[in-house]
Amino acid sequence: MAIRTIFPTQIFHSSLKPSQNLVNSLLSDTLKIAEIDEVGLEWSEERYFGGYTSYSSYNRLQEFSSSFADLENLIDQAVEDYVEALGYDIEEGTLKMSNCWVNIMPTGTHHSGHIHPNSILSGTFYLQMPEDSPGIKFEDPRLIMQMNTPAKSDDLPEEMQSFVSINAKDGDLVLFESYLRHEVPANQSEDDRISISFNYEYS
Repeated sequence: MAIRTIFPTQIFHSSLKPSQNLVNSLLSDTLKIAEIDEVGLEWSEERYFGGYTSYSSYNRLQEFSSSFADLENLIDQAVEDYVEALGYDIEEGTLKMSNCWVNIMPTGTHHSGHIHPNSILSGTFYLQMPEDSPGIKFEDPRLIMQMNTPAKSDDLPEEMQSFVSINAKDGDLVLFESYLRHEVPANQSEDDRISISFNYEYS
């Protein structure tokens, strides 16, 4: 029997290896933003239950803070590698970070399934990832069209599953194509889960 695997979904997952000084600056800036961002706090109270995100307010942090600008430079290098792996036929540097925001998820906070419309690539950098906190969970983009497909066995290899979770660690970077539906399950840890999310668009 000959089986061919086609149409792969490629996710970038690697340690970004930022300096400790940069991590400390990012954490400090994130906590300060969460204190002063009245608009974001109000938005989060209604739509980000139990947690905080600056998605609706401070969402271009790479232009707001030098530490976030330094992070952008590191992520740019990873995006170049990812673009090459994806086979995009575009000139180097064509994609630029369009927005960038912070997320603080205490115990029980989750983010339901969604995509990032109007972007090409999206991703998350993990500032503080408690051991008991789940990572990001991706959904097979073909799932909505599989109307009569039977349930799949739990022991199938990762590339054949309908849902795949990536459990990141402090300092990890995850990149994905923005059309890919994903969610963040509830934080089961007693410690805050702190991350920085972003999108890339054509410059």
